[in-house]
Amino acid sequence: MRKRGQSILEYAIILAVIIAVIVAVARGVFRNALQGALNNASNRISNEATGLLR
Repeated sequence: MRKRGQSILEYAIILAVIIAVIVAVARGVFRNALQGALNNASNRISNEATGLLR
């Protein structure tokens, strides 16, 4: 019985590590996407403002 409990614990630890890696990668991807979208919006606003000043 102890062997089975140890086995379940090992699977739970492996699953937790896999989930942590997925979350870390997804966070980086979403952060880069959000940063790109904000930069794009900032550039568009800047271009519009420059056009209004001409």
